[in-house]
Amino acid sequence: GDISEPVNVQSTPVLQAVPVVRRVDDVNVNGVVITITVPALQEFNTQGDILGASFSFTIALSYNGGAYTTVATEIISGRTADSYQRDYRVDFTTGWTNSVAVKITRITADSVDSTALANAFQWAYYQEITYQKLTYPNSAIVAIKFDSQQFTSLPSRAYRIRGVKVRVPTGVTIDQTNGRIIYPDGYT
Repeated sequence: GDISEPVNVQSTPVLQAVPVVRRVDDVNVNGVVITITVPALQEFNTQGDILGASFSFTIALSYNGGAYTTVATEIISGRTADSYQRDYRVDFTTGWTNSVAVKITRITADSVDSTALANAFQWAYYQEITYQKLTYPNSAIVAIKFDSQQFTSLPSRAYRIRGVKVRVPTGVTIDQTNGRIIYPDGYT
């Protein structure tokens, strides 16, 4: 039950000497999902072979104008000639009152002047996440997370639900902690 609001960062390139910073001013926001775009990730060696490449970067947060704290150090590696996107979820700590600055810093040296190496990346956009405390009585929720490299398309899923529908006798109560029926004294 989360509500998200996308914010465009206009695919800003992240260079080693120029970290990209965006600020969240809405105190109701509980975190962000950052989307990174990699236009291409590959390296050409002197024999003309196309190899994989990699780069690393950090995500840091600054609460209310304070010092930055690194919350994630990420490495993206592999080989693709096509554009590729990856999301990173960052939750904020509670109690901030003014703003949260989100900073992405490239650790790996830039490849912008190289024709043999393509490992540049851009901060495309982020989504502001607001947690909602919603209840859905008599409902079940399933969540699944998997690596897209293991599948060529979205896999089908099936779930076995175990349970029995029962009639609740008149005059009894249900223990909400374990679901047991509580019969009143003298119940026949």
